[in-house]
Amino acid sequence: MEVRDAGVNPIDWKLRSGHLQAFMPVELPHVPGIDLAGTVSELGPGVTEFTLGDDVFGRGQGAYAEYATVPAQSMARKPEVLSFVQAATLPVGGVTDRSWSVLRKGGILVSAVGVPQPERAEQHGVRASGVQAG
Repeated sequence: MEVRDAGVNPIDWKLRSGHLQAFMPVELPHVPGIDLAGTVSELGPGVTEFTLGDDVFGRGQGAYAEYATVPAQSMARKPEVLSFVQAATLPVGGVTDRSWSVLRKGGILVSAVGVPQPERAEQHGVRASGVQAG
């Protein structure tokens, strides 16, 4: 996919600094970044849920690059109401316990990869949208 925006998370600096080397070794060269939003530019064999040109967001590896290869099951279509910047912040940061505090009752939570679970969103009075089994 062509990466339009990437989220920046605490794990990114921890990996870069070597703080997690004991249990998450990084092979060099390494392109950091997990959260990304962009446009489908190529499809792998058997991918049927997306088409070229679809705007998507989710989790992958190498999100800080201009292009990234990501598993289709870790992506979701980007809702038109979200910018690429907004969508790129959701995959990790948007599913933390802290993120629940910024949602209003009656709001909509958009998430990829099945986290948070729709029933958890409903407990907070929020409708989950774009949730995929992951």
